[in-house]
Amino acid sequence: MIRGPWFRHVQAIIKALLEHMRAAPPAAGSFADLLQRARDPRTGAPLTSRQIFPEAAALLFAGTTLLLTSAHPPWGELRVLNNSQ
Repeated sequence: MIRGPWFRHVQAIIKALLEHMRAAPPAAGSFADLLQRARDPRTGAPLTSRQIFPEAAALLFAGTTLLLTSAHPPWGELRVLNNSQ
């Protein structure tokens, strides 16, 4: 598993999401709703916080990566490189 100084922040965000999900019903079709309705394929039981964590972390990472790459398109980097030569 990848761990770094940022990992505690990711854990805190996901912990807050899980607490929020349990405190009030999430909006139908939302990410929190989908996680809450997910079931263990072997047992049919609702997913535990431990099972939800990697799913939420993967989606959080994917969303962050998407935002960063769309905010800094590669042609912007090429323009900077071309101007520095």
